[in-house]
Amino acid sequence: MSNTLWRKARGGTSGARIFAAYVALVLVVSMVGPGLAVYAAEGETEVVDKPEPAIEAPVEPVPAEPAEEAPVEVAPPVKAAPAVVEAPAEVSVASEPVTPDPVVPVAVAAAVTPDSATSADPSDSGIVPSLYDGNPALCVGGIRVPPAGGTFAVPDHPGMFVTVVVTSTDDGPVFSFDSDVPVARVAAKGGNIGANIYVYDPAVTADGSLHTPVNPSGFYAGISHIDICFGEIQEPEVGDLLIHKFLDANDNGVYDEGEEMLEDWEFTVTLETPPIGDVGASAIMLIGQDVTDADGELLFTGLDPDHYTVRETLQSGWVSTTPLTQFADVVAGETAELWFGNIREELPPETGGLLIHKFLDANENRVYDDGEEMLEDWEFTVTREGEPVADVGAAYIMLIGIGHTDADGELSYTGLEPGDDYVVTETLQSGWSNTTPLTQYPEIVAGETAELWFGNIPDEEPPESGGLLIHKFLDANENRVYDDGEEMLEDWEFTVTLETPPVEEQPSASAAMFAGSGFTDEDGELLFEGLEPNEYTVRETLKSGWTNTTPLTQTAVVSDGETAELWFGNVEEFLPFTELDLAITKVADDHSVVEGQIVKYTLTYWNNGDLAAENYTIVDDYDERYLSIVDASGGVVSGGKITWTLAGPLAKADGMKTITYTAKVITDMPDKTTNIDNIVVISHPRDTDPTNNTDNERVVYTWSEAFLPFTGGDYTLLIGFAVAAMALGLLLRLRTDSAA
Repeated sequence: MSNTLWRKARGGTSGARIFAAYVALVLVVSMVGPGLAVYAAEGETEVVDKPEPAIEAPVEPVPAEPAEEAPVEVAPPVKAAPAVVEAPAEVSVASEPVTPDPVVPVAVAAAVTPDSATSADPSDSGIVPSLYDGNPALCVGGIRVPPAGGTFAVPDHPGMFVTVVVTSTDDGPVFSFDSDVPVARVAAKGGNIGANIYVYDPAVTADGSLHTPVNPSGFYAGISHIDICFGEIQEPEVGDLLIHKFLDANDNGVYDEGEEMLEDWEFTVTLETPPIGDVGASAIMLIGQDVTDADGELLFTGLDPDHYTVRETLQSGWVSTTPLTQFADVVAGETAELWFGNIREELPPETGGLLIHKFLDANENRVYDDGEEMLEDWEFTVTREGEPVADVGAAYIMLIGIGHTDADGELSYTGLEPGDDYVVTETLQSGWSNTTPLTQYPEIVAGETAELWFGNIPDEEPPESGGLLIHKFLDANENRVYDDGEEMLEDWEFTVTLETPPVEEQPSASAAMFAGSGFTDEDGELLFEGLEPNEYTVRETLKSGWTNTTPLTQTAVVSDGETAELWFGNVEEFLPFTELDLAITKVADDHSVVEGQIVKYTLTYWNNGDLAAENYTIVDDYDERYLSIVDASGGVVSGGKITWTLAGPLAKADGMKTITYTAKVITDMPDKTTNIDNIVVISHPRDTDPTNNTDNERVVYTWSEAFLPFTGGDYTLLIGFAVAAMALGLLLRLRTDSAA
């Protein structure tokens, strides 16, 4: 109340206030003072003159300046809610300018807003994490905790545990730990950025507010896992082994720049273990077995430092130029490398080879053309006709081999005796046709490799079926054809049938075979696929309230590999007696309000039409300058509006419905009479009468200025007061004179 009075006291100008105060004070002292002195001295023998009181200059109250915010230091380890601190002592604010109440200093609250989350936000104990790019390896003797946290046994410390608690915050997930064994390092992995590393020197048993790095959205990333290291950290000491496989073209036993690297060569890595007990025997432990990649490399990672044995699996037709078995000493933190070289085995002069090529003869010219695709996994049989058997006179067929082409479309045979009696037969695959003979006859020459080329093309299968596409549209102009821009209709049912041939026993009768049914999609289309070529009958299921503009039954001829189309048009029937007419009114429980008053608004709505309303809305636009919503009664409050979305149905027979909500008048209304207006609207796209869809309501805040003396607010009253004082003084003087 005092603040309100002070605000009202400031309504006049400073000159007016000083003048009014001065005039009133002079008149009172000059007229009333002497009379009072004489009146008080009646009945005494001696009248003692007393000095008149000094007139103090009036002091105009000065509005208090807002106190400056004191600097606030936020402890680094804690990200808390905004703190409130007092302003410095030398800054004070006068809460009331009206005497005789003393001026009381008022502390000013300064809100400290926490910064946005960062990857470097410290833990509760003040540890600032460092960002690790990637996924750090788990330290020796440490544990890896899943995202949900929990309680886990500490390795090598029986009966001792560590508990990790994960908590959700506005900045993202944070966690704390409490351990029976001191913790030296914590790694919090999350998101694609990496991990936060917390290092404790000396080690600690508990800490909190640990987190992952901040992701691009500005929040701590979700926790992938948490690594906890106990006591002195021992990094895993492992090494790698890299094997290279190359074609030693110059047969010098070493790799020379430019020599080809060999893919798909197998290597086995083993490790000899120490002798077992008193037996004195050692065991061979398999470390791994794999093949080289496209770069001729094979990498084994995470190997304990030791002496490893690497053995190459020699392929047929090749000779090694380096030892097939080599040894590698793996050192922690390093990569040992071994090189294995090979060359193709040279055929002895007395034998020859055969290389079969299989290709896709795209242009069907029966020869391989550069760029044509090579075909994998095609089978070939190689045979040789033997000498005639004695006394029988018949020759025999000797099988040389059956094989399949590789990824390059090749199949090779080596070590074949020279001769021209070899037969190579291709096994034709289903769906393919050969463009070259399926059987060919190579001549094998000593020291040479004969080559044969077999070409094929895939068969072109004739289309065995067709499709039928049905279109459903709103024929707005009723011209029976679809026009560009006309609306397509969803969820219309169609049935497709096929007339079968007459039955032999009843030559004149035929039957309709059901081919399918369905509903049009959001584009007004219904597609039937895989239909055998024939003439089909399509029937539309007419909906209530609609009229067809095209025949309800149409026929379509489906051809091989093609899609027939049919168009069905409809218009909606005019329903003159099914109108929808929503109406609404709005009433406040009090039309004259004061600051801070709760106002209750009642919305009454109904349907005057014969058509029930579904999915309609009510929007109340209130004056958010002067009102704040207390209870929206289920509505959504946004931007000075309350919105109710009602599913209905609301029929005429349902009568009137109401919604009541409450709002509060603000406590700092303007210093004048103010109208607070509200407008409510009920709407539906099919409402036929918009004139009754809107109503408004007004409540009025009335402001009246309280009279305060010496403020310049009412000059007439001041002058009247002065006249009254003058009359009182005159009366006292007259009384004194008559007494004398």
